[in-house]
Amino acid sequence: MSSLALMHQAAPIFVKNDVIKWQEKNFRVIKVNLAHTFLFELDTNNGIPIPFATNELEYSFRSGEVVLLEEHKYHALPASLNSREKSHIEMTERYEIIKSIVESEDALDSSERGRLITIEMMRRNISKVKIYRILRAYWTFGQCIEAVSTHYHKCGAKGKRRQFTDQKPGRKRHDGKKQNAIRTELHMQFMHNAITAFHFAKKYSLTKTYRRFVTYCKDDDSYTSDDNIPSIDSLRHLLQNHYSIEHASSKRYGNRVYMKDMRTLNGTATVSAYGPGARYELDATVVDVHIVCSHDRTRVLGRPILYIVIDLFSRLIVGFYIGFYSPSFRTATISLLSALQDKTHLLEKYSISKSVCSSWPGVELPDALISDKAELFGLNGSHLAETTSMRIENTASGRSDAKGVVERHFGVIQDAFEGDFDGKSSKPGAKKSGAIDGRLTATLTFDDLQEIIVSEIILRNNCHVMTNYDCEQDMPDDMPLTPINVWNWGIENRTGCFQSFDEERLKIAVLPRGQATVSREGIRYKGLFYTSVALEKLGWFVRIKNNTARPQSVKVLYDPMLVNQIYVIIPNSNQPPVACNIKSKSRAYLNDSFIQVEKRIATRKETNVVHKALEEEEKRKLEEKTIAISQRAKKEKKRLDKKTIAQTKREISKNRDSAREDERKNIVMEYSPVEQQDTHLGNEYQGYTATQDEFANPELNKLFNLNNDKEVDDGTNGIDDD
Repeated sequence: MSSLALMHQAAPIFVKNDVIKWQEKNFRVIKVNLAHTFLFELDTNNGIPIPFATNELEYSFRSGEVVLLEEHKYHALPASLNSREKSHIEMTERYEIIKSIVESEDALDSSERGRLITIEMMRRNISKVKIYRILRAYWTFGQCIEAVSTHYHKCGAKGKRRQFTDQKPGRKRHDGKKQNAIRTELHMQFMHNAITAFHFAKKYSLTKTYRRFVTYCKDDDSYTSDDNIPSIDSLRHLLQNHYSIEHASSKRYGNRVYMKDMRTLNGTATVSAYGPGARYELDATVVDVHIVCSHDRTRVLGRPILYIVIDLFSRLIVGFYIGFYSPSFRTATISLLSALQDKTHLLEKYSISKSVCSSWPGVELPDALISDKAELFGLNGSHLAETTSMRIENTASGRSDAKGVVERHFGVIQDAFEGDFDGKSSKPGAKKSGAIDGRLTATLTFDDLQEIIVSEIILRNNCHVMTNYDCEQDMPDDMPLTPINVWNWGIENRTGCFQSFDEERLKIAVLPRGQATVSREGIRYKGLFYTSVALEKLGWFVRIKNNTARPQSVKVLYDPMLVNQIYVIIPNSNQPPVACNIKSKSRAYLNDSFIQVEKRIATRKETNVVHKALEEEEKRKLEEKTIAISQRAKKEKKRLDKKTIAQTKREISKNRDSAREDERKNIVMEYSPVEQQDTHLGNEYQGYTATQDEFANPELNKLFNLNNDKEVDDGTNGIDDD
């Protein structure tokens, strides 16, 4: 309850302009004295101030019959809110009519009021009804000059639809064009359909949308003539009055574009950061310059990727990454690690003057890290947050304005490549206008580009004055608003934002995670096999069935840049991850990256698929050939087979000996001539030369590369199998 109500509870004496409710009617207090209180009944067209006993009103107030209204609709509109000059002039003129009446001490006396009204009627030549109309407005709306306002703001039925019958709406035309037709419900339906389907969805201009609306009208059965079709002004009127600016912009350009580029801004990014390290923003972009190989400048490498990590409070760039790997969790963590490492060696490498920059701060973990809904989104980002106690915030898709600070700094850094810079990437459509392809003019190497970008970052960190920076209330006015100065001031006056960390533990924590299978052959991850002495001691790789010591799968940490080693997280254990080395079985992929391995394995699979198809075709042909041979042999046997079963079985041993003798003659090898030596064999075997009959099988001659024209010592041949 307001102080005014409390005052009336303590001393229930009404004051001028109070609004009360009594006997289900609303009254305004016009004047109060000890004997009488003059009340004017509201919501009537013929009321006048009536005196009531003050004691009676006080009693009714205590008993609850009279209620003081704190919220009511009988307020005068301030004149300053009325934009029309005509309204202000008429309000002044209306007050001048009743001024002598309301300023009189006896204006509430009916006879004296009647005499004053008669004087004004004769002097101004106006009616008594008009004077009373102004007086009732004066008493109703608070007995002030604004109470007799003309209330033009209520005129015109704003927002309400006009009802037309025969008279056509809109201004008369004098340019020969047709007058506006009366807009019917069917026309409004067609207008809404055209606006929604063409002006909003397809981004047609209003003129083109109007033509679609005319097509709707002419295709309808009720169409008679063009005179009955509303004009484009009528379509524009409906668009402006039935669709708000926010709704129309959101529908025409899409909610994502509207929220990013058009919505009303109610604050700044700095408000969300209490001090240095409260929030880091991380993002990546493609550099606008093509670079060449440092060993062979004729080899163009393309445009590298640039990552930036920036402190939201001070706008200090604390880390970066320049390379050719696409934006991913690994490259994002590399840029984060660069923000946590000492970078003073870059100052010496690129000969940066100590007067410009003596140090590069930012070697602690932030409280929160903001990035796109890409690199740090998902399980890897969640594990990083759990390991480091750092809050990971992912922006919505397409909402780059959620991390506008780092987005804007990309443009600032790449301003160094403005103009006719060698190797600068061509804009879309530049080739048609005769511009030279930037890939053909590239001259910078990777080291050259890194030196330019590092120098630009250092210059911005230490010398750039942020003229539009929204300062904290306790920042000194004489402090230069450079990022390094704001950072140092925040370190001294804002605390509790940074976190300490173990560098080795952090390096493992930022590694992406995956799921690997375990078998007796080792840890298999992405087609490669790994092993470890520690895991071998646990019995994971013992080759027995139902090995209870071996889990079916484990979680692993891996470096996408190198496959030589992974880290296995032992299930149900608090031990640190166990390092596992690649096995010799996967030695073909040693020192590769996982991206290279995936490509090589994919290529190998594609090759195997092609040759597997050839193998299957050859197997099919072999099976057909085998079947044909088997059928031919079967027919031949039926033609010659006249022996009994017992006789056939008895001759098997004899037949085998005969076949063995024939085979012995065909596999005798021929040796080069050697000097005559004494052997344990008899003289009857010396000087023996094999004949052509003993090597009659040409297949064996070719297999053993035999030469029948040479003499051989057959001392080792002719060994009897018996």
